[in-house]
Amino acid sequence: GQVFCHLCGAEGFSHLNSPQHDSSLQHWNSLRDSVEAASSDLRSMSTLGSEEVPGLLTAWTWEISRRLREANRGGRGGLPERVFWHRIVKPLLPEVNTSEALLEALDEMQQ
Repeated sequence: GQVFCHLCGAEGFSHLNSPQHDSSLQHWNSLRDSVEAASSDLRSMSTLGSEEVPGLLTAWTWEISRRLREANRGGRGGLPERVFWHRIVKPLLPEVNTSEALLEALDEMQQ
């Protein structure tokens, strides 16, 4: 079977050794670093708790999105950012507005 790289939108084993793929991997790592920075910032601003905080998830979802867009400055391409958002960030966002749940999700996003 043919190998398809979802990160780059390219086919074939040879693509995995290409400069395009290396660039996309570097961008992916930059996106992961952005999530790590968000996690660190949230951790320093809040006390871990299971108490509901209205709007917390909405505010931090926007903040994560902003940081990912910022990591994309310089025109490194939007496909890795979209893949990261839809395969990593969005599925792991918690359903509750607690700093504890959000931090757990951010930590998992970095795996």
